Amino acid sequence: MIIREMILFSLLCLGALFFNSSEFVDTGIVPKWYMTIAMGIVLVVYYLILSQRKRSFSFEMQGIIYAIIISCALQALYGILQYWGVLQCTSSFRITGSFDNPAGFASSLCAGIPFLWFVWNGLKGWKKLLCVMTILLLVCGVFLSGSRAGVLSIFMLVAIWGYQSVSWNKLQKIVLVIGALVVLIVFLYFLKRNSADGRLLIWICCLNMIAIKPWFGFGSGGFEAHYMDYQAQFFHRNPDSGYAILADTVQQPFNEFLRIAVDYGLGGLLGLLGMIVFLILCYQKCNSCYKDLAALSLCSITVFSLFSYPFLYPFTWAVVLLDLVILAGNTWHIHWKIFSVVGKWLVILCVMGSLCITNTMVIRVKAEMKWKHALSLSSCGLFEKAQPLYDAAERVLGNDRYFLYNYAAELNVARFYKESLDIAMKCRHLWSDYDLEMLIAQNCWEINRMVEAEEHFRLASDMCPNRFMPLYRLVWLLDRQGRQTEARELATIIISKPVKIPSVIIERIKSEMENYLTLKI
Repeated sequence: MIIREMILFSLLCLGALFFNSSEFVDTGIVPKWYMTIAMGIVLVVYYLILSQRKRSFSFEMQGIIYAIIISCALQALYGILQYWGVLQCTSSFRITGSFDNPAGFASSLCAGIPFLWFVWNGLKGWKKLLCVMTILLLVCGVFLSGSRAGVLSIFMLVAIWGYQSVSWNKLQKIVLVIGALVVLIVFLYFLKRNSADGRLLIWICCLNMIAIKPWFGFGSGGFEAHYMDYQAQFFHRNPDSGYAILADTVQQPFNEFLRIAVDYGLGGLLGLLGMIVFLILCYQKCNSCYKDLAALSLCSITVFSLFSYPFLYPFTWAVVLLDLVILAGNTWHIHWKIFSVVGKWLVILCVMGSLCITNTMVIRVKAEMKWKHALSLSSCGLFEKAQPLYDAAERVLGNDRYFLYNYAAELNVARFYKESLDIAMKCRHLWSDYDLEMLIAQNCWEINRMVEAEEHFRLASDMCPNRFMPLYRLVWLLDRQGRQTEARELATIIISKPVKIPSVIIERIKSEMENYLTLKI
């Protein structure tokens, strides 16, 4: 039994951590989600069948724990080999493991460290030494990734261990922990000050969003649909803000609790608070020897969630669900009495539900693969062959903002500007984004809707004030409309505009604006 469960959970963990596929446009995150859901369904069906075959069985936690440990150790080793240059990292970061950026890599390791700590307490001799070496491997991976959220998560675990182990009085230990935490936060802030200030900007804009809809928020996906509009409002009202040079297009709030507040308001936060209180009560009543493991794991993920976005990745969800089951059930040893007719029907309904989920997932996977094929054809200049595939995929992926943006962008490249604008505006209801605004403005320009083009260029500039392209396009739009005075004023602003990241394109833009002013004198 323990080997079987270890194999099943190993497949789930390895899928959640490592599964990538070039058959999808998103080669990293989406395949991991599909594999995790597929293995989750297999596990549900497995335990449902087992519940009918045996009157009593237990979840073999030991096998599950080792599956998580081995998977995380392999992930840490993968990332460290990338850092040393043995394995190639496909992104601009030096170390990401099998993820798209260091956040996914570090969050998975931080979720796995408590499981190693739990095992370490019960080992002796060489096994304990091996466990310590594995812990150091994971910690080293987190530090090399440069994840400040990961460092704070590890600090929290070390603080808990020190609080339990050091024989000082309670006040001394609390003062030491708080003092060390303050020093660490200050150090991490100045380590990447611009990045930290950028997150402060995001949190300020999120608080402005919460103030507008405090009770029930903007709904599911509300952050993606509205955040950049609020960032634009912030800079429109504060054009001289020091945050302007740091602004960028934002996909995540870098705080999972702020995301809940933006999407679901104070009602969502109260619901989360209620769940936390429920779990604390469960912890107090739970007689399972694994309850401390679950509590530590949840604490580690919670600290990481304060400064990053671990719940974008399926492995975090898998670990959290495991922790919830440990705490919500008083013991992992579950006795199954003879099922009544109702119980058997419940099993049948669960199996049917699993089949429905599987069918839905298969349909979506096929649509994702059509999208990938369409993008490949379009990239080769074969948009006429790609368009039927895009249309077929849209029937399933019509609410996927990334799909809609890509389809609109390819239509624009193929010079179907009206159709591109229609798809882009559909995407705009789901997503406020700098690149999307530029695409909409370009489409409006091409079909001679200049008033709308100007609005979208200005909105894009407000979203990311350090970008040059919106202002550059505005100069030529104003000149085309005969508004040369405004165009010259804007060209002057572009010439004196500070540069965040020097590039050949920016140098060319500034040179063109200097020539424009010379010719217009």
